[in-house]
Amino acid sequence: GVTAVEGKTGYALDAEGEMRMLRVLRRLSALCAVDVSPTLLAAHIVPPEYMHDRGAWVDCIVQELIPRSAGMATAVDVFCEHNAFSLEETVRILEAARAAGLQARAHAGQFSSLGAVTAAARLGALSVDHLECVSKEEFAALQDARATVAVLLPGAALSLGLEPPSGRAFLDRGIPVAVGTDCNPGTSMTENLPLCGTL
Repeated sequence: GVTAVEGKTGYALDAEGEMRMLRVLRRLSALCAVDVSPTLLAAHIVPPEYMHDRGAWVDCIVQELIPRSAGMATAVDVFCEHNAFSLEETVRILEAARAAGLQARAHAGQFSSLGAVTAAARLGALSVDHLECVSKEEFAALQDARATVAVLLPGAALSLGLEPPSGRAFLDRGIPVAVGTDCNPGTSMTENLPLCGTL
């Protein structure tokens, strides 16, 4: 059965809410039979009040949330996409995470190939998630990294009407692959890991 779960923040859209979510994940880890790996995903979307000063939210993540989450989170994740965070913002946040002793993860290549897969691989990220749109250069970066896991989330692809990525395309290049549910209220409302494996 399921022995581990990665729990991500990213839905509070304010500093205190993100920290509260990390505390909940830590408490769940102590109470559950499965291992809970908490990830700070404050860089999920830009909160509405920061839309005209998105740099201030990135500063908050880098200067406040990442230092405060050290010891509570195991990793920091960033959603790099046209409607979320730019490649430059993604790199800045993931470099700050690494400097704070946290692992890096990236939501990358879900709708567009913006170079986040390459950047995450270069930074030694634990994983890159989604990967419906991956360029030849990004495949090559993952091949070179050899340690960054390609996490495929076919439940989200199905819900959004996207062509799911082919696990074989990664495996044939020697890239480690994992499959996840991406269980969330917006794009993948399933906890069924065997279903996602089948998809």
